[in-house]
Amino acid sequence: MGSQLAELRQRLAAGAIGRPELVVGLFASVVRELYGGRPETYADVLGYPTHGPVSSTYSDPVVAGGGQGQTQVTHLAALMVWLTGLQPVAVSAMTAQAGLAVDLVDALTIRFAGGAVGSLASTGGVAPTQPEQLEVRVYGDSGHMTIDPTRGRASIATADGSVTELPPTPEADLYPESAPAANLVAVALGREPNGSPGQLGATVVALVDALYRSARSGRTESLVEPQGAAP
Repeated sequence: MGSQLAELRQRLAAGAIGRPELVVGLFASVVRELYGGRPETYADVLGYPTHGPVSSTYSDPVVAGGGQGQTQVTHLAALMVWLTGLQPVAVSAMTAQAGLAVDLVDALTIRFAGGAVGSLASTGGVAPTQPEQLEVRVYGDSGHMTIDPTRGRASIATADGSVTELPPTPEADLYPESAPAANLVAVALGREPNGSPGQLGATVVALVDALYRSARSGRTESLVEPQGAAP
């Protein structure tokens, strides 16, 4: 997945689909029981424990601060921002708790600096017997691109009518769990650039904060970058 994303990022920056106008993202994950305080439900299905220090770590809004927005939207938002280089400036959002104490479902519309807009939808309600889904689409003024990291598929369609399918990611590399740790070591040794820069994290924190503020107020909310974030 990493090489596909890196290539798409480079091609977007080089203008392969022109000026981005619309970004669409979807992340549907298996976490409903986690938010319900029953994380042990997933142990046998997933093959590893998913709980925090206690069963209420992700289910108590006072402790967690939120549900899907805090734990899963962060991943999709970071991917969308990193991939496109677009800077979100305002968010209009709705959430649904589906009987839980924290949000299970989030839907956002996003305005980016420069005029592009986007939509981001995420649910934690996928059944543990079904695969998770992650997809990003970017539409520019001269083409569009699609990436499905869960299947290792990506393509770029351009105005001349051509569609380029990137080489598929091998199944063993679809979820490279060790990649972040390996990158951290490589950064410390001066061998690779930082794949998770602090500014990206600050932007995602600001977006999630705007998400929850918008869901409470019913209004479009501007992002407020955390103090100390680099420009």
